[in-house]
Amino acid sequence: MRNLARAVAVVLGLSSTLAGATKIPLGTEGQALTVNFQLQTWAGLTQDANPAGDGLGYDFRLRRVRAVISAEPTDKWAFLLQLDAANFGTGQDYSPRFLPQDAWVSYSPTGRSAKNVFMVDAGFLLVPLSRQALSSTTSFTTIDVHLDAVRGFREGPGIRDLGVQVRGWALDKKIGYRGGIYRGVTGTQGDLSAANPRAGLNPSSHPRLGGFVNFNILGTEEGNWLYQGIYFQEKPVVSVGVGGGYQSKAVRGPSGLTDTRVFSGDFFADLPTGAEGEGVVHATAYRNDFGGGSANTGWGYFVDAGYRFGFVMPYASYEGFNADSCPDGLVAPACTADTQNSSIIKAGLHFYINKNANHIDVEYANARSLKPSDADRVNSVLVQWNTVF
Repeated sequence: MRNLARAVAVVLGLSSTLAGATKIPLGTEGQALTVNFQLQTWAGLTQDANPAGDGLGYDFRLRRVRAVISAEPTDKWAFLLQLDAANFGTGQDYSPRFLPQDAWVSYSPTGRSAKNVFMVDAGFLLVPLSRQALSSTTSFTTIDVHLDAVRGFREGPGIRDLGVQVRGWALDKKIGYRGGIYRGVTGTQGDLSAANPRAGLNPSSHPRLGGFVNFNILGTEEGNWLYQGIYFQEKPVVSVGVGGGYQSKAVRGPSGLTDTRVFSGDFFADLPTGAEGEGVVHATAYRNDFGGGSANTGWGYFVDAGYRFGFVMPYASYEGFNADSCPDGLVAPACTADTQNSSIIKAGLHFYINKNANHIDVEYANARSLKPSDADRVNSVLVQWNTVF
């Protein structure tokens, strides 16, 4: 623990010179392991969040502490291992718990340098529900990912799951795609109880399905594992995408066991206006279906927009979720519609020390998150320092 504290202190004292990655040579000439580290330090204030519920609540944590090891031994083979201690220090919990956030091997029979690339990935993977689910945590328009808009499909940490998928791009990187089968929800035997909440789920052990296709109208975003929220380049990027996931009888709703379905539609634009100006817009709509009368069945959505002036980017965001009405013949308390709705307004500033590798962010939010529609709104302020080295 003492060593970790020293490491944190060193990182916070460093500047934009940390933007590179460490290369460890392998036995074969020209081959190397790439090692990166990511640290996101958070400090927040939230209205009425103290233990008494009548004053400011203070939040200090390491939102992400990550070590990433990757390599491409040949043009056909690649692998990546990412370890993460998410939300380290929350509630004074300093127990060591570095867990795999990504762990996969990839094989491309065509080679990744070809114009049209086809790959097979296997391991612990991001479930491709939408563009946001496949975006880098270093470059969101807001400080963190929009989680209220998409419901379910979070059984693994960080919208990840064990599985096998195909991935690649075509038409000179104008189309990117990935999709496959994943473990998903696994049921248990016995009677339903607080100690056995998965009893009877997925009785036939069907896997989860997921997929995402991205269409680049201007420029291209394909060729890397993750998409970016801002590119710091002179060429414009405009893309639209569709995605979703499905699993049979994976949730227990008000009417019994039901399938889980999530569908998404994305729009993204990064429009440079010279070397010192750049506008970004990212919007996603989700259709979440977890059975009639469920609090999580309905429409989720978010819109992010920002404009970079040199090293400063102001931005604004709106995220929401509206549940469907109770179906005929189903009333509360069996029907839980409108009990987990969301409405979140955000505004903030990014200060880019070295693009996405090193930036400080300040964000104000006014939110009604995962609460009944008539719940009071809460104000908060969050400061983040993101560093990758």
